[in-house]
Amino acid sequence: MTRDERGLPLSTDSAEAAALFDRAVEHFLKYHADVMTLASRMLAADPEFVMGHCFKGYMLLAASDPAHWPAIAATLAAAETGAPVATERERKHVAALKIRWRGWWVQSTARKSGPTQGRLIDDRRQLRSAERAPQRMAATWIMS
Repeated sequence: MTRDERGLPLSTDSAEAAALFDRAVEHFLKYHADVMTLASRMLAADPEFVMGHCFKGYMLLAASDPAHWPAIAATLAAAETGAPVATERERKHVAALKIRWRGWWVQSTARKSGPTQGRLIDDRRQLRSAERAPQRMAATWIMS
């Protein structure tokens, strides 16, 4: 198990994946265009890196593009597969990614009325703070 540059444990044994994670977070905070490239390289270095999958999932969700839905679902599935051996922090990120993804999916597919209406309202309540969070808040989630 390695640690990121903030001293937080990561479930990867790959120093390269950990370094690329730190670099991807830094580049995200500085609005660099290569964040997804770094995420791809990070996961190539360790395909089972749970926090890497969560980071990639967060970035795909931030794009708000329905074309990314299959990639988001695959990223979440990979993160969930690795969750049993992940750190507690990473498991919390997997849960957060799942809630966020579920919220996007429900909001995008639910009708204004009908049997899904109550569920949509519950999801909106759960996601209210996350939806209003600026980019800095998203960065805080990644780093905490």
